[in-house]
Amino acid sequence: MHHALKILTIHGRTMEEEHEFWIVWNPRGQNPAYRHGSKESAEDEAERLALTNPRYRFYVMKAESYFKLKSVEKHDLLTERPF
Repeated sequence: MHHALKILTIHGRTMEEEHEFWIVWNPRGQNPAYRHGSKESAEDEAERLALTNPRYRFYVMKAESYFKLKSVEKHDLLTERPF
């Protein structure tokens, strides 16, 4: 089994190496907290949840991409009035 998120340290910098993963989601439930490393694992979990909660739907979803802000700029405020 491989994990969806791996933390690496390269040249003293911590980097996240991410791999594909799947989540199981129920629109009436909480946000998914577990990343499945395979589609089969997610499907097994969705089936288990459906058996114990027969009135609800459980969706298996694959993460395709993510977006992350690259940088934040710092702007210092003037401490003295210019006039």
